[in-house]
Amino acid sequence: MPNYFHLVPKIREESKYFDVSQAAMCQRLIDKKYGEFTAEHQTGDLDGTTVYFDLRLNISCKAPQVEGWAVSIKLHGQRIDGVDHHAVYDAEGGNRAHGWHRHGWDTGAQSDNIVRAPIEGFEDVRDIETFVRRVCKTLKVKTNAKDHDLFSLPEDS
Repeated sequence: MPNYFHLVPKIREESKYFDVSQAAMCQRLIDKKYGEFTAEHQTGDLDGTTVYFDLRLNISCKAPQVEGWAVSIKLHGQRIDGVDHHAVYDAEGGNRAHGWHRHGWDTGAQSDNIVRAPIEGFEDVRDIETFVRRVCKTLKVKTNAKDHDLFSLPEDS
């Protein structure tokens, strides 16, 4: 299998479509506290050819407090993007920060564990539905609005 880590900056900027509704994601998280969703992603390689590969979206709401919840997008089993909360973490520029942050991508190290940037919009998250809407918007995850679910979620503004 080819290695597509050289495309991570591009993948992070693109919309990523998962054929599941946000309502179904939330129901899985309510029932199991964890959800893993897979999608085939298509993008252009550096030489212009179209390439296809699987992306995995992992969402964990196992912790009783929202500050323990996390989401990641994985390529070849490695996190390439994600959102979570730490009491203290090393932010960009060597500064110490706390709270919700998005994992950046270091192309040279092929790691998202080096760069973390504070993000806004998660301070008022208190439920799974709001968390799912916010992470989908932040990580450019598109979902299937037409699913056979019992309820649907409003769009985040």
